[in-house]
Amino acid sequence: ENYIERCIHSIINQTYRALEIIIVDDGSSDATYQICTGYAKQDNRITVYRRENEGVSAARNYGLQQATGNYIQFVDADDYLKKNATELLYRRMKKENADMVVCSYMRLIGRFTIPSDVLELPGNYTKKQYLIHTLKDPGHHYYGVVWNKLYRNDVIKKQKIQFRRDVTLGEDFIFNLEYMQYANKISVILSHLYYYNNVNGNSLSRQNQKTIAICRDELHNREKIYAYYREVFQKNFLYDTYHHKMEEYWLKFYVRQLHFVNGLADEWSREEKEVWLKEVTEHTYISQAIANSTKQHIQSMKRKFNQSTDVKLWIKSLMK
Repeated sequence: ENYIERCIHSIINQTYRALEIIIVDDGSSDATYQICTGYAKQDNRITVYRRENEGVSAARNYGLQQATGNYIQFVDADDYLKKNATELLYRRMKKENADMVVCSYMRLIGRFTIPSDVLELPGNYTKKQYLIHTLKDPGHHYYGVVWNKLYRNDVIKKQKIQFRRDVTLGEDFIFNLEYMQYANKISVILSHLYYYNNVNGNSLSRQNQKTIAICRDELHNREKIYAYYREVFQKNFLYDTYHHKMEEYWLKFYVRQLHFVNGLADEWSREEKEVWLKEVTEHTYISQAIANSTKQHIQSMKRKFNQSTDVKLWIKSLMK
């Protein structure tokens, strides 16, 4: 309820007007549903569906079932769009006859906005080219999320592409990988059209409440994502060439876990930290990735991660 009005307001005021706006309330327990239905009474483009809480994959799949428009765009409830976001994505899709359009985004940390990293140059890419480019930073929001992209609804419906409900972290990356199997042309624009709420009360509380069980669940999710990632590269005859590069996926996860245990897991006992670090370093994929990398490369990744985290912590301190 703290963010949904800002989100809806950014959508209904898009410069591109011919929108079908589908809101799926995934079992909210606050005033969110009332706020949404209030907007639906004012704008006949909006339809609100209220469902029992089943998670983001089920909610998005339900929204896709209802969608009748030619194109699909996703917006998360605590984020919002730049005023001309849909228009620019749509124009690029039509001009290039593309199957997917990708834009950059802004990170919101309190009242501060930070541009996302520029991982792609503007232009058009084939499916194989774009898949190879994901290796620059596997699992990065830019490649993984669905909210900085525009999709063709006919491709989604014809190929019956859905979000996997057995994956609760990174399900959107799998969705993108599956969609890319049927995308002949992917068009990239540099414009920062989406505002991603990088830090809010919920995300901070989830971070502070992490347990070893939650961390293990995240690791199992990553195993499923990586299995599909590898399968896609194999199908496109890219795996033999790039399988060592794919290990960056595990190295980045390893670095994040080191940072979490050493700096953020304040509620954990020393024994718990030792148990989790042992599990991480002895994990088959992670230990293999470490063995195939150099100490200098891992140290470089640590420095980059620490620098980005220091910026976030600095901004959070200014917000207090």
